[in-house]
Amino acid sequence: GYYDMFGDSLGRSDTMSSKVFVSSSSMRMDISPSSKEKELLVLLENFDEQVVIMTEYKIEALRLERLIKNRNVYMINGDVKKEIRPQVVNEFNKDPNGVVISTIAEGIDGLQTSQILINFDLCWTHTKMIQRLGRIERIGGQSNILSMIMLSDVDFDWRLWDIVQYKKELSDVTIDGVKST
Repeated sequence: GYYDMFGDSLGRSDTMSSKVFVSSSSMRMDISPSSKEKELLVLLENFDEQVVIMTEYKIEALRLERLIKNRNVYMINGDVKKEIRPQVVNEFNKDPNGVVISTIAEGIDGLQTSQILINFDLCWTHTKMIQRLGRIERIGGQSNILSMIMLSDVDFDWRLWDIVQYKKELSDVTIDGVKST
């Protein structure tokens, strides 16, 4: 299903289910796409503009890069030197249908030409989710941004969602003295 940063449904597909893949360097890259990966490909078919995809896992980023066939993909991960990243971002900004796949939530500037952020997976903290959004929500950027989180029907995704929401509420209470709704 797809959920925005604060948990409101954006059109959950009750028929969606996903396989669980363990992130490891030994993961085979030639296995067939998971249903979650297939859902991402369908989403990309529906957007004819720039998209930023964030994932925690390098192996997943590499899988997604290989699966996306009909668009230019720009990879930004820990293997891309800091000096090269601005060049990758500049190339992406020139491409009206480009897709950035990144495992890095901080330290990347210039992605604000995109209006769409797809969080392929969850982070362990709400703060990192906000950092991901901050890559495209900048002064001088687009005013209407669509931010999605892809969750599978696997229990782990929902448990992690609950943990992230709990941490967000705890942070809100600690900082503001008010529980968020």
